[in-house]
Amino acid sequence: MEITPIPGFPGYGASRNGDVWTKWTRENGRFRNDNGDLILNGGGWFISNKWEKLNVTMRKVDGRRVVNIHKSGSIKQKVYLVAPLILLTFKGPRPNRLICRHIDDDNQNDNDWNLEWGTDKDNKEDQKRNGTRPSGESHGRCKVSDSDCKKIIFFNKFGLSQRKIAKIFNITQTHVSYIVNKKSRKYLHI
Repeated sequence: MEITPIPGFPGYGASRNGDVWTKWTRENGRFRNDNGDLILNGGGWFISNKWEKLNVTMRKVDGRRVVNIHKSGSIKQKVYLVAPLILLTFKGPRPNRLICRHIDDDNQNDNDWNLEWGTDKDNKEDQKRNGTRPSGESHGRCKVSDSDCKKIIFFNKFGLSQRKIAKIFNITQTHVSYIVNKKSRKYLHI
């Protein structure tokens, strides 16, 4: 497996399958350089010539994979999402206003072939294509079922005013208008 150094993160690397690796190691009492020569007594962290796989944890909020590493020039470790690190390593720095996209919408699949820089719109289109974007009845803030939407369209076709329909279904007239004029629930046919 080929490990490629992560730009801006000395001593860290990434593999195309989404793993993050480190060369950082701790040796008590002495530091050694890449050739193995003793260069300083005292103990501490240094970059070795052997890669070790880092433990990846899942972020509780959304289940995305994260690692604790430190950036060039920083002593403190910080939590970084794995996917943007993989993209940085294999596809270059993040262009302005673009986000990290998982093509298959599986936020734990950090293989380089599954990741791309893209717009929020691209990401929403991925979700729609993969069936992971909630819409209609499956959306958490849905107020009207698909069957009620069909009734709303039916009532409107037969002359009932949008205001009266809104009262019947306990929604706003604007909501009725959106349904009737196909601005929402475009997939419904009656």
